[in-house]
Amino acid sequence: MPANGVVAFDGNSRVRPSASHDNFGDERAEQKTTVQQTSRGFELDGRVQRNPEEEKLMHTVVPGDKNTVPDGLIVEEAQNRGVGVFSPDLFFDHLVNNYRMAEQLYGEKLLRLITGYSGAYLERNLRLPEFKKVLKQQLTDNIQKLEDTGMLDKDGKITAEGFSIGALAVVLEELNMPAGTGLQETHKGKTAGKIGERDDTRTYHRGDTYRDINVRKTISQLIKHGKTAITPQDLIISTRKHTGTVNIIYALDSSASMKGTKLHACRRAGIALAYRALQRKDKVGIIIFGERVKDAVAPTTDFSILAEKMMHMTATRQTNFVDMIQHASELLTNQTGQKHVLILSDALPTSGTDPKEDAKRVIANAHSQGITFSLIGVKLNTEGLDLARHLVELGGGKLYQVNDAGEVKGMVLEEYERITSNAHL
Repeated sequence: MPANGVVAFDGNSRVRPSASHDNFGDERAEQKTTVQQTSRGFELDGRVQRNPEEEKLMHTVVPGDKNTVPDGLIVEEAQNRGVGVFSPDLFFDHLVNNYRMAEQLYGEKLLRLITGYSGAYLERNLRLPEFKKVLKQQLTDNIQKLEDTGMLDKDGKITAEGFSIGALAVVLEELNMPAGTGLQETHKGKTAGKIGERDDTRTYHRGDTYRDINVRKTISQLIKHGKTAITPQDLIISTRKHTGTVNIIYALDSSASMKGTKLHACRRAGIALAYRALQRKDKVGIIIFGERVKDAVAPTTDFSILAEKMMHMTATRQTNFVDMIQHASELLTNQTGQKHVLILSDALPTSGTDPKEDAKRVIANAHSQGITFSLIGVKLNTEGLDLARHLVELGGGKLYQVNDAGEVKGMVLEEYERITSNAHL
C-alpha cells in the first residue's frame, strides 16, 4: 500500500504498488497497463464513534487519529478466511514456498489486499530474488501500518478498533454499490405491505382501500343472491389486525464449511437485513453459532452493534442447532410483536447425541411459544434438504434453497419482506 494512502479496488482490478519500490521492467509495466477498473479510495481522518442521532444507521468519523477505511476490508477478508494473526514472515513464507497453497489458505483477495499485487502477478514473479525482497518489505510495511493505526495489536491480532473500522468499511462499500445492489438490493418477491394480516370480513365502508376487497367472498355473495351487477354495498372487505413490531434474529452457521465466500456473502446479507429492518423501525438480533453459540445480540435498533458483531464471525468446526434455537428463544422471550428466526446454514446439525431429532424437538417447542423459524440452506445435500423441510414445517416458516452464495442476500431480504408484509399497518 502506498505510504500516502490506500487504493480501493474491485475484484477484477489490479493494484499498482507504490512508486517507491524497485521496478521489474516489463513485468511491472505490464501490470500497470492492465488496469481494467478501479474504485475511488477513501482516507478519513478520525476514530469510529456511534452517534445514532446524527447519522442514524451509520458510524460517524470525528477528529482523532488517522484510520484509513479501506483497510477495514482486510479485516473482513481475514475473518472470512479464519486468519487470526497477521505476521509478515508467515505470509511471506507461505507465498514463497507454495503460492497455490497460500492462495487456498488466505484467498486471492486477502493476498491482493495485504501485498498490493494481483494473484497472477505474485505467482509470476515469486521466483525473482529482487521481487522477493520488495515483497517482504511490502508485507512488513503494510502490516506495520495496520498496527500504527490501531487495527492490530503488537502481536498482530485484530483489535476492537480494527473490527469497528472493518464494519464501517463494509457498510461504505455496500452503500457505494450501484442502485439495486448492496444495501439497496431489491428482491424478487412481492413488495412489503403496510396493512397487516387479514383477520375478519365486513361490508364496504367509504374510504376502504381496493386492496382490502375480498374478491372470493364478494363473488360468492353475488352468486348466492343471484346478482349480476355489483354495487359498493355488495363488496366484502377484509379487515386487518395489527401485529406490531417485527423482531427477527439472524442465526448464522459459522461452521468450518462456511469459510471463505459463503461467510462473506452471509455477513453482507446480515448487514443488509439490519439496514433494511432498522429503516422500518423493526428490531434485528444476531446469533453466530458453530459447535456452540459464539456470540449473540438481542433484537435491537442499534445498527452499529449489529454491524460490528457480524465482523467477528469466523468459521469453526461443528454445527449445534439445539443450542442456537434455545438461545434464540431466550432472546425473544420478553419481546413484543412478531418473533421470527432466520437460520442460515450449509450443513446438518452435527453436535449432540441425536442432533437431528433434538433440533426437531426444540424448534417445535419454540414454535409453540409463538416463535417462527425459516431456513436458508446453502448447497444442502439431499439429507440436509429433507431435514430442513421438517424444521421449517415444525417452525411455521419457509425454506429457501441456495446453490450460489451470491444469492444469499436476495433470499434474506425476500424472507424479511415476506414476514413483514403481514406485520405492518
